[in-house]
Amino acid sequence: MEINNHNWRVWLRAVAQVSVCLGAVTIGLIWLSVSFLLAVERVKSEQAAIQNSGNLARAFEEHLTRLIGEVDRLLLTLGTNYERDPTTFDLTSWNKDTYLTDGPAIHIGIVGPDGFLKINSAGPLQSPVDLSSTETFWFHFNASDDELFISKPAIGRVSGKWSIQVSRRLSKPGGSFDGVISVALDPYYFVRFYDSIDVGRNGYVAIVGSDGVVRAVGGRTVDALGRNLVETQLLKRALLAPAGWYFSEHTRSDGIKRLVSYHTVKGFPLIVKVGIAEQEIFAEHLSKKRSYSAAAMAMTLVILLVMGLSISGRVKLERARKTLHTKNAQFDAALNNMSQGLLLFNSESRLVLHNQRYLQMYGLSPEKVKPGCTLRDLLQLRKAAGTFAGDPDRYADKFVDEAGKFMGDPDIAKFGDQRVETKVIELPDGRTISITNQAMRGGGWVSTHDDITERRRAEQERDRNREFLDLIIENAPAPIFVKDASERRYVLVNRAGERFWGASRAEMIGKTSHEVFPKEEADLIATRDEQLLQSDQPLFDERQICTPHNGIRSIVSRRLIVRDSGGKPRYVVGVIEDVTERKRAEERIAHLADHDALTDLPNRRHFAEKLEQALKLVQRGKRLAILYIDLDYFKRVNDTLGHAIGDEVLKDVADRLRGCVREIDAIARLSGDEFAIIQTSLEQPSDAAALAMRIREAIKAPYNLNGHSVVVDSSIGISIAPNDSTKLDELLKTADIALYEAKTSGRGTYCFYEPELDARIKARSKLELDLRKALVNGEFALLYQPVVNLQNNKISACEALLRWHHPERGVLSPAEFIPIAEEIGIITQLGEWVLRTACAEAATWPDDIKAAVNFSPAQLTSNNPLQVVISALAASGVPARRLELEITESVLMKNTFATLTTLHQLRELGVQIAMDDFGTGHSSLSYLLSFPFNKIKIDRCFIKDLADRDNSRTIVRAVARLATSLGMTTTAEGVETQQQLEQIRLLGCTEMQGYFFSPPIPAAEISQLFLSRPESIVSAA
Repeated sequence: MEINNHNWRVWLRAVAQVSVCLGAVTIGLIWLSVSFLLAVERVKSEQAAIQNSGNLARAFEEHLTRLIGEVDRLLLTLGTNYERDPTTFDLTSWNKDTYLTDGPAIHIGIVGPDGFLKINSAGPLQSPVDLSSTETFWFHFNASDDELFISKPAIGRVSGKWSIQVSRRLSKPGGSFDGVISVALDPYYFVRFYDSIDVGRNGYVAIVGSDGVVRAVGGRTVDALGRNLVETQLLKRALLAPAGWYFSEHTRSDGIKRLVSYHTVKGFPLIVKVGIAEQEIFAEHLSKKRSYSAAAMAMTLVILLVMGLSISGRVKLERARKTLHTKNAQFDAALNNMSQGLLLFNSESRLVLHNQRYLQMYGLSPEKVKPGCTLRDLLQLRKAAGTFAGDPDRYADKFVDEAGKFMGDPDIAKFGDQRVETKVIELPDGRTISITNQAMRGGGWVSTHDDITERRRAEQERDRNREFLDLIIENAPAPIFVKDASERRYVLVNRAGERFWGASRAEMIGKTSHEVFPKEEADLIATRDEQLLQSDQPLFDERQICTPHNGIRSIVSRRLIVRDSGGKPRYVVGVIEDVTERKRAEERIAHLADHDALTDLPNRRHFAEKLEQALKLVQRGKRLAILYIDLDYFKRVNDTLGHAIGDEVLKDVADRLRGCVREIDAIARLSGDEFAIIQTSLEQPSDAAALAMRIREAIKAPYNLNGHSVVVDSSIGISIAPNDSTKLDELLKTADIALYEAKTSGRGTYCFYEPELDARIKARSKLELDLRKALVNGEFALLYQPVVNLQNNKISACEALLRWHHPERGVLSPAEFIPIAEEIGIITQLGEWVLRTACAEAATWPDDIKAAVNFSPAQLTSNNPLQVVISALAASGVPARRLELEITESVLMKNTFATLTTLHQLRELGVQIAMDDFGTGHSSLSYLLSFPFNKIKIDRCFIKDLADRDNSRTIVRAVARLATSLGMTTTAEGVETQQQLEQIRLLGCTEMQGYFFSPPIPAAEISQLFLSRPESIVSAA
């Protein structure tokens, strides 16, 4: 018995050891299997995310390449057109023609070499815009060649919006810097586009420059516009793998770890970056990890329990029971912490056990769900809780009947034809539940319930994204095709491809190019596919093809290879762009480069080419004439009737000029209202004169435009080759000099070039230079002419009259230099000097004598006329009532509202306002009603004829009476005789001014006149 007992103990010990080993191996296999499954699931999730984000990055990179490429082509075209002839460059049509302005582009602008904005497609500039300090300007200013530049995002100084400047350098013919042309892109265009793609709650899409600065970013959790990412992994990775890869990124700003895919934009310093949060990538993986771990833990506990029982033996039975109790508690804990709901039914379809997760999923009470419940009982409880939408009795009967057919035979217990039944149901509250029923041998079944709502939503979102990408491809305006790389058979053709090739997808899918296209075209396609596969680089091709329905079309095709995970070519992807219309537009651009957009006449550059060709005939003994034509007073048409009417006049002028010349002659529009004609095969200079007269008569004929009758005249300058020159530049210069002579001679005439005209022009140029230095050198002086009150015979005012003491030509009157000062733009500074000097001199006069100063139109319409007057009065100490500003009615013809506002401000200040040269303009009476002048000065042309012309007396009497009725003073200018003095007194004038009393005299003499000549005032009066 002892031996038997010993053997029994040895056998028990051996069995226990084997049980322990088997249990340990089983537990190891369980956890190894769980680890392997979880690792596979993680890799699948990660690979899916890498593929999804990589596809998105590649799609966005293609979109960005096309957009920036289109912008760059526009910049090159506009820049070339501008460099050819900046004077005729018009940006308005470009703003209308390009599709970019309907989406990403804000505006197009040209910045001059001084850094100021010259041209803006958004419309006329209200004030100068200095862009010399911007990043874009300095980049091109310091660059030695024309390089495309993409700026950091910044607030635009014209638009006031965030913008990204895409720009190129402008160069003069010699290659020197001539400014910058740029297209302002809206970064929020990309934000809106990228936000339409769902990359998860914490995902983002961004465009980053090679300098590390974010150009645009989309996503609900990232806002990094303009942030510098130079220290991030992106740029380091992009340098190692510039074509595009992926990496893991931990963002400091929000603490979220993401998987980031990127693609560098080929040809441009940009990177497209797509980031997806890892917590969203591995959400399903984590859910399965919890489920698998809970199940493995439960199985481990069961095995450990069996192992414990086998080791303890009978002697430790009580302790085993306690251990079993503990293990059961642990098993219950594991069971109740599973992510799935679990039910176990016996062969009688009664509940054996359940976990807490099941109760939570369906809102059931643990007091009502007890072992022994039937399936029908559970369904009725769910019905009451609102988590079951069907009929509990019918569902339970059907389920039990189907399962019960096989419950009796433990070897073939099945659900239908399978041991496992899985189905997905929708709960009334919108949740999605996956139910798996597992038949058990010996009868009964295990039912697991998994809430897959979030997983289903993720799958649906994935499907939506895939459908979205399919929708983009399907609705892309460019034909897109995909072919199998091995057999070269079409596997995808989008809708645009069907329209382009004139064949349905059914006729193309599954076929090779030789089965679809003619042999010649198919051979060409096959050759390019082979080149693509051999080169391992994207292939670009531009050519013409013959399409079945659209005829000959110009295309640009782009092909690339899509490889599988092993690196082998899987697909050939191609995008075809129909550039036929663009080619036609380029031809139109080429035409516009040589022609004026408004009149379709050759422009200045084309005119120079034609003249250069014509001069070759002159070298062989022929003669020609150059006629420069300038429209007289054309600016009035634009100012009074608007630029639209002005444009119509220019087009009609062009048509009339075409009718004046022969086919062998050439016409061109050089600038705004300036035209030119090359008259070839000239017999005599009189032929050019005859042509000039025909042109003048044609242009002078009235123009009836939109109910307006417009009349313009012309000034014409004529130069003859070879008489005046045989060189192009010199011939154009002589024609320009002749035109200037025609304009200065009174306009409405023509002049031939003569050598002495050149000398006259040079003399005037020298006078301009002297005039610019005269104010600095103190060469100006003021004379004063008294104004006498005819009622009290006293001096009431003195008018300041400007004189120029030229160092070589002596004293010059204003008539000789004021027009020049107005042309060269110094009249405002000169007028301010006169105002300040006259006020300073008036400070020494008696308090009842005013200083009268002529106020030019340029002064009145300058930026700060009121401030200039206040400053002059303050500096001299003269009260405002002693200052009298004389203006002509021509001032009121320009910018009437602003001018009247300024005049009212001056009058409210106390300054006296006088209308000078009354009666010599066009609308004097209407201006008297629009502004209450203090004084009217009657021009000397009416005073000198008082004795001989009744009309002059009638006009003076009418003006005097009108002024009296309006409460205004009347001053008669140019009174030189006693008879004129008596007449103006009888006609009602209140003041006189002229040589009869005193010529203009210096300031020192005018002060003596106040003291020493009171009797002469009386005698003169």
